[in-house]
Amino acid sequence: MKISYRNHSKLVARALHGLIWASLALAGAVAAQDYPGKAIRIVVPFPPGGSTDIAARIVGDKLSAMIRQPVLIENKPGANGGIGAETAARAAPDGYTLLLGNLGIMAINPAIYEKLPYDPRKQFVPVAMNVVSPLILIAHPSAGIQTVGELIARAKAEPGKLTFSSGGNGSAAHLAAELLNFTAGTQTLHVPYKGAAPATTAVASGEVVYGFSGQGPSWPLVKAGKLRALALSGLKRSPENPDTPVVAESLPDFEVLDWNGMFVPAGTPGDIVSRLNQLINAALNEPDTRSKMQTNGLDATPRSPEQFAAFIRGEQEKWEKVARAAKVKAD
Repeated sequence: MKISYRNHSKLVARALHGLIWASLALAGAVAAQDYPGKAIRIVVPFPPGGSTDIAARIVGDKLSAMIRQPVLIENKPGANGGIGAETAARAAPDGYTLLLGNLGIMAINPAIYEKLPYDPRKQFVPVAMNVVSPLILIAHPSAGIQTVGELIARAKAEPGKLTFSSGGNGSAAHLAAELLNFTAGTQTLHVPYKGAAPATTAVASGEVVYGFSGQGPSWPLVKAGKLRALALSGLKRSPENPDTPVVAESLPDFEVLDWNGMFVPAGTPGDIVSRLNQLINAALNEPDTRSKMQTNGLDATPRSPEQFAAFIRGEQEKWEKVARAAKVKAD
């Protein structure tokens, strides 16, 4: 059988292409076998003290003990998580830089910003889900608001005057408050802060009247009498705090669940993604990890990368609809 020069060139090209991909696959497998061989960095795009930061540190400590390597938490707040997300997106895709992404960064920001410094769909690969958690609706005690019903009544009596805080435009706390306004037919004034912890402190100090917040930074202030817990944003009351109602008792079907998890830059070898998922899920399944999470109002929810990716797609669709209905757009 005769083989033309052109066909021969094609065969050689195909063979070389196959060898290249085989070499890359082998290199990836070798890298995964040696992984992790040095310190891992977790970029947290928010200030210390918020629920996302708390979850990162609990998982990071356990992960460090398991792999016998340092796990460093790097807080890079700003631009509603955009600065930290952009930093992680530009990191080498080798498994040594992780992003602690959450509801705001991965699902809400794409729905309210015309442009982002990162692409949550193209620049990141979901690795492992960490936790889900209802937010807590809090108010300053001096406001004299003790229930969701009283908050709604006050907002209707003083349209546009009641102030609420959040960790930034497009954060879970911001959209939760906007969803409450939309559902209840009220209008209140948003005051954004650079992170969940300072937003919670703003309510505790009386700078703003109320807000949604992560449970971790809020419950100690509630117990100290500096905050009043009005409700949680899940559909059912919490077993840990059964006396605290849920917003859905006043506004049926109201539900906001904050969540966070680990991501790596796109291009990270699949074997390393799988290894990270195994390690993080093992850390989350440890009894002391679950206990620490529960103390901060967080429920550990280990999932496969595929399950986490499907969950994120559902969240992106949900919050795009909410942002559109509530006419929320970030500057």
